[in-house]
Amino acid sequence: MISRSTSACRNAARDITGLLAGSGKLRKPSARLISIDLYMPAFWEEIRAHRGHKMRARRLPLFPGYVFIRRDPKHGFKPVKDEVEGVIDFVSVKQRPVIFAEDDIRFLMIQMFEREQAFRFHRAEVAEKARFNRRQRLNAELGRHLPRGRGRKVSLRIHAEACINSLPAASRQRVLGIMSALDGIDQEYGLADFRDPV
Repeated sequence: MISRSTSACRNAARDITGLLAGSGKLRKPSARLISIDLYMPAFWEEIRAHRGHKMRARRLPLFPGYVFIRRDPKHGFKPVKDEVEGVIDFVSVKQRPVIFAEDDIRFLMIQMFEREQAFRFHRAEVAEKARFNRRQRLNAELGRHLPRGRGRKVSLRIHAEACINSLPAASRQRVLGIMSALDGIDQEYGLADFRDPV
C-alpha cells in the first residue's frame, strides 16, 4: 500500500494527474522518476483480532488496485509504466490516460482526511463510553464486597483501602482484583473486551 507523500499535499507546478492500475505492490520509483507523486485514497476500520481479542485499526484503499499519480506534463506517463514496478496500465479513454483536475484530487484528499478524523474521534468516543460503563460496573461490584458505614465524603477507593485487611480472604482477593482493574481502566487495551469495533 502506498501512502500519500508530503509533496502530494502541496500546490506544485505539476498539474497533470492520472489514474493507474497496479498490482497493489508498487515500488518506489527510480532516481530518475523520483518527482512522481502517488496518492492512494484510503479509509480506516477497526477489527477485533481472533487471537487475543485485541482491537486493530486497518487502513484500506478506497479504490483497491488503483492509485492516482501526478507527473510533470513534459515527461508524460509512459516512463511510469515502463520503469515503476507494479504498474499494470493506466485508466484510459481512447488510449489516452484519463486526466483529473488538481482541485478534484485536493477535494478527495480533504474528504479522506475528514473521514479519518471522524473515525479517530468516534473510536475515542466509543472507548470513553466503554471506560465510563466499565468503571461504573466495577465500582458497583466493589461496593457489594465492602462493609457498610462509608461516609458521604469518603471515596469508595479510600474506604476499600481502610477496611481491606478486615475482609475474609475470598472477599479480600476479589476486592484487590477490582481495584487492580480500576487502576488499569485508563489503558486502551483494557477496554477491548468491553466495546465493539468502530
